[in-house]
Amino acid sequence: MNNIGKLQPIAEIREFGLQLVRFELNILGDLSTIYLGLISLFIKSKNSHNKWQKISISHYTQHSEKHYTLHIDLSTFDTSLKLLYFNQNSFRQQFCYPHFKYHIKDRSIQKIEILPIRYITELNVSKHIYQTLRYSLHRPKKQKSNHPLIICLHGAGEGGNNHSQLFADRMVETFCHNEQQKKFDYPYVLAPQCPSFWVDRFKLNGRVYRGKQNYTPTLHQLIKHVIQRYHDIDPNRIYIIGASMGGYQALALLTYDPNLFTAGIIACPAKLPYKREWHKLTNIPLWFIHSYADQVVPVANTEKIIQYLQQHQATLQQATYCDRVEINHNEINPHAIFLLIYENKIVSKNISIFQWLSKQTKGENNGYK
Repeated sequence: MNNIGKLQPIAEIREFGLQLVRFELNILGDLSTIYLGLISLFIKSKNSHNKWQKISISHYTQHSEKHYTLHIDLSTFDTSLKLLYFNQNSFRQQFCYPHFKYHIKDRSIQKIEILPIRYITELNVSKHIYQTLRYSLHRPKKQKSNHPLIICLHGAGEGGNNHSQLFADRMVETFCHNEQQKKFDYPYVLAPQCPSFWVDRFKLNGRVYRGKQNYTPTLHQLIKHVIQRYHDIDPNRIYIIGASMGGYQALALLTYDPNLFTAGIIACPAKLPYKREWHKLTNIPLWFIHSYADQVVPVANTEKIIQYLQQHQATLQQATYCDRVEINHNEINPHAIFLLIYENKIVSKNISIFQWLSKQTKGENNGYK
C-alpha cells in the first residue's frame, strides 16, 4: 500500500504579523520512521519574490505513529513565511496566498496532500461597518457590570478594507489574549480600519500619499456609538493606543474630546495636532515611546510635545526613548518600536507599560513618573 500523507500548514500572529509557524503531518499507511530531513518543504509567494524558497524545519514532535508536528525554525525572521505582503505602491498590507511543494527522500510515500492554511489566533472579534469605517470589536467573555474599552489605532500600512489591522502585528490580538484580558479587567477591544490614511498627506521615499478625509469626527462618533451600545463599558476607563500614523490619530482624538479618554499610549506619532490644541492634553495620563534612530518619523515629534507639556507643568505624561530596538535578540527597524508595547517590554521605575495603563482611572492620579 502506498503511503499518502496530509500536511496542514499552521499560521499564528507573531511579532511581525501573521506567519507560518509549523506543519501538522498525518501519515495514512505504514511508515517505519520519520526523521529530520525526510521531507523538504518549499514556499513561493510575493514575499519570496515569487521564487521557491526552502522552509527551515528546526525539529519535529511525534504525537503518535501517524501524527507528527514539523516545527519551522523561527530563531531568525524569514519574510517568506509572512502571509501579508507590503505593497510599496499602495502603501498597504495585502494578504498573499503562498504555494507549497515538497520533496520526499522515502519513495514509499507516494503523495502528500497539502491542506489549506489553518489560522490559530486569539482574536475572537466581530466585524462591522460604521459610516465610512470598517471596524472589529472584541467582546469580553467574562460577564461583569463594567469593562474597560481599549481602542487600537493602526499605522499607515494597515489601512484599506481587508481588516489587515488585525494581522499585521500583535496590537489587537495582544489585548484579546486571555492573559491581557485578565490583566486589564476584561476589556472590550475596538480596532477601526482607516479606508485610506489617518493623515491628510505624507511623503515617504519620494512618493506622496494622501488621506481621503479627516477621520477624527467619524472615529469619535464610532467610539461614542460603541460606548452607548454596550452599557457595560466603564466610561472611566477608556484607553487609546496608537502607533506611528495611529499615534497621530490618537493625539487628534485626545485633543478633539479630552474628556472622553482616560489614558493613552502613543508610539512614534507620524504627525502632531495643531500646537494650539496641545494644552488639552495636560490632564490626560500619556506614555510616549520613540527611538532616537527612527528614520521614518523624527523623534523630534515626541520631544516637542513632551517639552511643551513639561513647560506647562503637566505631570501626568512621560516618555521612553531608546536607540536600538530588539525583538527576540534580533535588531529590527527602530521605527517599529511599537512592537515592544505588545510584548510589554517598556518599563519605567519597575512599572511596565501595561501595569501603568491598567491602573489609570478617570478622576484618579495613578500616573507613574
